[in-house]
Amino acid sequence: MKYGPLAINAADAPGLMIKGGGAARLFSVDESVTATFIGLRLHGGRAVGGGTSPGGAISTGNVTRLTIQHCRFDANVADIGGAVCAGYGSITTIDDSTFIGNDGSGAGN
Repeated sequence: MKYGPLAINAADAPGLMIKGGGAARLFSVDESVTATFIGLRLHGGRAVGGGTSPGGAISTGNVTRLTIQHCRFDANVADIGGAVCAGYGSITTIDDSTFIGNDGSGAGN
């Protein structure tokens, strides 16, 4: 089953933070989906799994179109792509966003 586009626009809610508490990834986007994140702070996401878990804040399936604007990513942990990891063949656009203290080495898992 394929899902339609996902858009989360927090531009009118300054300071909106989504917290993972170091326990779970914040967003998993299915393959072939268009996803847009605007004006969010994504904090403390953690991709847990068998040694190759991608994207502590956002992980996408293959052939997705991911747009990130005016977001802040901090303290996210994963084996691959501490904050964001896009699947094979995906198109990712990141504009005016900040990445602080994310760990994609797997060391934090």
